[in-house]
Amino acid sequence: SAIGPDCRCSWCTRRYREDLVARQNRWTVHPVDLEEILTPELPEVIVAASGYEPRCTFLMGELSSRYRDNGLEIGRRLAWISFSNHKDLPSRQEADRIFERLQPRWRLEVSTDEGIKVRQFLDQVVASCGVERPRVLIDYSAMSRMLYLSALDISHEVGSLIYSYSIGRYDKVGYDDFPISTVGTIRGVPGLEGLPYVNRPRLYVFGLGFDGVGVKALIDRLEVGRRVVVYWADPGAFASAASVTVNNNQKLIEKALVAFSVDLHDVRGAARMLEEVCLHVEHTDKVLIVPVGPKPLILAAAIVAAQYDHVTLLAPHLSGGGVKSKLPIIEANGALVITKLHRSSA
Repeated sequence: SAIGPDCRCSWCTRRYREDLVARQNRWTVHPVDLEEILTPELPEVIVAASGYEPRCTFLMGELSSRYRDNGLEIGRRLAWISFSNHKDLPSRQEADRIFERLQPRWRLEVSTDEGIKVRQFLDQVVASCGVERPRVLIDYSAMSRMLYLSALDISHEVGSLIYSYSIGRYDKVGYDDFPISTVGTIRGVPGLEGLPYVNRPRLYVFGLGFDGVGVKALIDRLEVGRRVVVYWADPGAFASAASVTVNNNQKLIEKALVAFSVDLHDVRGAARMLEEVCLHVEHTDKVLIVPVGPKPLILAAAIVAAQYDHVTLLAPHLSGGGVKSKLPIIEANGALVITKLHRSSA
């Protein structure tokens, strides 16, 4: 089936647009800056994870600089997630020390993909924070999608969800520092699986990253046909990010039914573009979104998948294939992508 409303008459087109607006009203998505989310005070709950990349502590550093005279105020609101792997890395140990100094009120150690465990942890945090429908700030810079997307399910319990992502600095890291990937387990993200619609044709929507090899392997594993939509970040995390992505995925882009780019910094705009694609085939296709990266665009895809029962968000596990053994250490470039989500009752 074509991507678009089945009928092009003015009445159907108007109804199609009205339906799109109604669905967008379920979730209010706003780009905000750091000062906005700190007004009039810190959010009641702050969730953050300590990874092996230095950028995972950037937001905590920004908050600490603003609350230098009352550093414990952050700790009273902080739910710290640490990881059971990569504990031997000096960068990881330094990140852990930074979080320890903040004296977090809640703590949890997980493996990379224990989303259900994180979801249960967040339920406990929200219930015990002492505020009804608190604002929850989530720094997902060091989290896998299974972890930070699990928080979408608590949106009806909180006043607002605020996602913050620290953009990396790549001027000291070349593309060759990233391992070429091999495909591991492919799973649906809990809560974002949608309904099976087994008799519908599949439309695959791939969010492209630097790893063209991994995407090709995913296509083979999923037995994807010719019905493919692709999108990527432009502008991306650094000046040449978009060209790296396009060069490494050129053949797939040329064969795609639809190919488009979205701004890495604009989660709301990316969600609207993806929502347009999904709504065009709402009554005809089963949509599977397979986002490889980057994280703000994965969040945009999740916002869409959470609202449509014919959409599934897949989490492909891409593991290093041994081309490079060293993990790239990404520092913060000083920019944050902050997105405020509010779920309406409509």
